[in-house]
Amino acid sequence: MLEGITLIMLLAHEQIELQTCAKEFAGREILPLASDLESCDQLKPSLVKSLWELGCFNLTVNEEFGGLGLGFVDQSLVLGELAYACLGVNQVVLSSILALNLLNSLGDQQQKKTFNQSFTDSLAGYDLNLSKTLDLNSLPVNVTAVEKNGMVEISGTIDYLTNAKVAKYFVVPARLDKTVKLYIIENNPVNIEVTRSYNTFGKRIHQVSGVQIKNVVIDSSCDLGTLDEKKIESFLTRSNLLYGISLKAALNRALDESVTYAQQRHTFGKPIKDHQGVTFMLSDMAKHVNISESILLNLASQIDCFKEDYVYSLNALSFVLQSIEAQALNAVQILGGYGYCKEYKVEKILRDIKTSVLELPRISEINTVIGQNYCQKNIL
Repeated sequence: MLEGITLIMLLAHEQIELQTCAKEFAGREILPLASDLESCDQLKPSLVKSLWELGCFNLTVNEEFGGLGLGFVDQSLVLGELAYACLGVNQVVLSSILALNLLNSLGDQQQKKTFNQSFTDSLAGYDLNLSKTLDLNSLPVNVTAVEKNGMVEISGTIDYLTNAKVAKYFVVPARLDKTVKLYIIENNPVNIEVTRSYNTFGKRIHQVSGVQIKNVVIDSSCDLGTLDEKKIESFLTRSNLLYGISLKAALNRALDESVTYAQQRHTFGKPIKDHQGVTFMLSDMAKHVNISESILLNLASQIDCFKEDYVYSLNALSFVLQSIEAQALNAVQILGGYGYCKEYKVEKILRDIKTSVLELPRISEINTVIGQNYCQKNIL
């Protein structure tokens, strides 16, 4: 725990500048529009381009492939500022980041050169089951791949595809014989039909859809290789980090909104921040924000130092998930009846948090994996 706190105190000057730049951008371009974006189907291309220029998408991609070559601590700082401004916009970006991460973790040199350029100034998507499922053996893959004359034909269904209507490319798992492989496919409406759009309760801009894939033909350059247990755990470690950072930032925003209201609202001749019950709730929210940030930034530093720990990432995500909804509800309760009104932002924050949690494994599943892992390590 102390390592995480030390890390926060010792952020490099360049990292602080990067975070400040992201905060200023989010405060100028996203925060004022957050409520209006609830009714939008997609981000404006100009905003997507600006986010690319800021480095939000390819910040951890090596410079030789067009990225900034920075680390996951830097990625966490930037993504946190986007989530603080609007969790819906953040998750559109997060889906692209995770798709790019699959490409740059698993692809060969030529694939990285080709597709990183193709992804520029556009959105990407991936099969959300990759971050919802903790065990490769239970990963629901209803897409099949068939090799024909040096090409691969892909068909089937995906229950949850991110950025389904707007992404330029998708990274999807498919069964080839007895193995599960990952493929990059282009978003062509002729071959990819959206069969269901899920109600995200106001977070409409973040599209998660069921799709039918019909006879998509690709060549070997789109094959990212076989997905094994080690690869899925590496991906999940990064997914757990970035989802955790996003949820922590949303709770931080709820805390700030609550503090502002508690300073302005008066009852019995004094601001409600001076009432013990409100003080305790604010204290509890601040505690969870600070501890979550320490744990998550420590996880990010592990990844940057090539000492990533999948089980540690599950512990970090479990801590965030176990506290996030209850603490966000504290923010609503501090505002009383106003907490359920759209004029006050905590209503949207709580709603966004609840729908975001649905994109992750259940806490019971996470805790089962953690418990089993520790038992295996400590068998006498």
